[in-house]
Amino acid sequence: FTVWKQGRAETYRVGPAHVDLVLLTGQSNSYYCTSPQYWPDGDSYVLEHDPGASPLEPGAAFYFGVPQYSGDRAGIATRANLAECGIVDMTAPDGSVRVAATYPVYMYDWIEMTGHRVVMVNSGIGGRSIASFMPGGDCYAWTKDVMAAALDALDPARFSVDPAGVLWSQGEADRDMPVADYEGYLVRLLNYFEDGEFGISFTDMYSTLPTHFGEPGDFNSAIAQMNVASYDARF
Repeated sequence: FTVWKQGRAETYRVGPAHVDLVLLTGQSNSYYCTSPQYWPDGDSYVLEHDPGASPLEPGAAFYFGVPQYSGDRAGIATRANLAECGIVDMTAPDGSVRVAATYPVYMYDWIEMTGHRVVMVNSGIGGRSIASFMPGGDCYAWTKDVMAAALDALDPARFSVDPAGVLWSQGEADRDMPVADYEGYLVRLLNYFEDGEFGISFTDMYSTLPTHFGEPGDFNSAIAQMNVASYDARF
């Protein structure tokens, strides 16, 4: 674009903005309580700053979804609103957050650590087994659909995308699945992510261990996740 300064034209070329792409997925803990009404409750950042205010500067952090929100699952993509979804700034014009849950603090910390802009996509479905992330399962299908729509919305003329990793919050539904079975599913899922089965190659997955009153050892799925982490550098 061209601007005029003191009667002289100066031309600038603006390249695409680099963003780190993070996929948050699993079961309900990955997407619940995203309505901003939950944002001020007990959060350390908010307690130190203005309640309800976003910790993020405009133009720094984005999510795939819609700017309007209602209910527990607010703003992020759903089957009902997928056609309307786009890349939305986490910080609204009035300085508040548009999506709550883990998003504001996670994005703030990510930017502090990396200096990169970040965009988060969510494909979680409540109460699902890891088996549902295998071909033919509804989590597999939804992850493919939402990732395809998100990547389409990340116009390469505007964004240069780096797949930073997958945040995995799943396992409560599989607390009694045999450890070896869960391990097998998890390694297959890691292969799918690395191979670009969901539209882009993710080589890193990070988990919040499924727990029961803070005791991950109660769940076979937690034991399986810890086992995989001991031998597979991708997890």
